[in-house]
Amino acid sequence: MSGIGKFPFVNLNMEKLDFEQLTVGKSDSKTVELRNYSQVKAQWVVTQINDDGKDLSFELSKSSGVIPPGGS
Repeated sequence: MSGIGKFPFVNLNMEKLDFEQLTVGKSDSKTVELRNYSQVKAQWVVTQINDDGKDLSFELSKSSGVIPPGGS
C-alpha cells in the first residue's frame, strides 16, 4: 500500500493590500480573491485585530469559508 499526502495550497490574488492614505472618517474598499490550487478543500478564516478596543480598522463581507479543490 502507498499513498500521497494532500494538503491545501491557497494563494491570494495580490501580494499587498494597500489603502494608501485615507482621511479620518473616510473609507475605501478592495476586493481580494483566494484560490485553492490543491486537490483538497481548503478552509480559511480571517481574524480581525482590535488593538485599542475603540474601533475596527477594517470590516469584511465574509470572514471564513471553504474553497473547493481548484476553486476560488
